[in-house]
Amino acid sequence: HDALPISPVEFAWLPTFYGRPGSYKVGGWYNSSTAPDVVSNTAGEPLELAGGTPRMHHGQYGAYLSFEQRLTAPVKGNSKRGLSVFLNATYADRRTSTLDSQVALGMLYTGPFASRPRDEIGLAVGETHVNSRIGDLERLQSGLGDTAVPVQTEEWASELFYNVNVGGWLDLRPNLQYVAQPGGVASRTHDLIVGLKLA
Repeated sequence: HDALPISPVEFAWLPTFYGRPGSYKVGGWYNSSTAPDVVSNTAGEPLELAGGTPRMHHGQYGAYLSFEQRLTAPVKGNSKRGLSVFLNATYADRRTSTLDSQVALGMLYTGPFASRPRDEIGLAVGETHVNSRIGDLERLQSGLGDTAVPVQTEEWASELFYNVNVGGWLDLRPNLQYVAQPGGVASRTHDLIVGLKLA
């Protein structure tokens, strides 16, 4: 059998503080496959401008962390009710990844009402960063051409939702999302999205 190209590693700590569980994980991965450079050709020049063959890299890597902690819990009753906070972050290989980092943080309240112990309300904010090597290339293209090329930097997204547990088998999650700098381009109009998820 061939070896798996992806080798993950993770360290986890699962403490409980005063009856409130937490999850703290840090990890990374290495992918032994070969992937093209996001910008450069084999001569080290921008592929989009100079043409040629993409520079190939053997091995890709990344890292992540994932923290979640329950902050409150009811004195009695359903032990799953309460407020939790979370933080997730990832970093990816800038040689081969268009998106090189993401960060998200937020809070989740389970059972906001005693009569609705399985409902959830959540709020989260996240940032997705476009590899700055791509932004540098786009600035170069704008300087050399007659037409400005949109320069990608980072996209910001936020979401507010309320998850209604209709029964043991059905959840309805109306949500409101706001996206600033869609696609990482500051000049683009921000988006406001109303959605409904069924699970």
